[in-house]
Amino acid sequence: MRIGEITYVNKNADNHVLKISDTKFNDIDSEVFVTIMSSKTDQIGCSTTLILSSNDNDNELCVVKMLKDYLQLRPDSQGQLFCHLNHNTLTRFQFLAVLRSALNFISLNPEEFNTHSFRIGAATTAALEGKTDEEIQTMGRWNSYSFKSFIRLSRLVN
Repeated sequence: MRIGEITYVNKNADNHVLKISDTKFNDIDSEVFVTIMSSKTDQIGCSTTLILSSNDNDNELCVVKMLKDYLQLRPDSQGQLFCHLNHNTLTRFQFLAVLRSALNFISLNPEEFNTHSFRIGAATTAALEGKTDEEIQTMGRWNSYSFKSFIRLSRLVN
């Protein structure tokens, strides 16, 4: 996902941010369907649905379980998917500040990470798993070959 799909550019902007209503779990909670109504590469709002599957091997890293748990703890059942406890919008700046604080806490240099790090990590992991260029492009919803700049295999060799 892109940072602009989970955070607001500023507190007053209603851009492409995911809403709770954009998420649906299947009957047995083994998958969650996340519909992205519009995005950086879909300005007119054709929408796309991501299917996120449960991780039976590691319940602690299961995106389906984590999202379900989050939604049970979340203070309201409407509005943007990710927000503050008081329902205020979550901005890109705030997300980055929390990310940097978490990185400091685990003794990683926050200057080596940014909001694109998640897409870089996903593209690099997919490449390491042997996914084809077309599969990586589809997974990241890239409309061009710009996805190649997100794959950072050379840094792993060192």
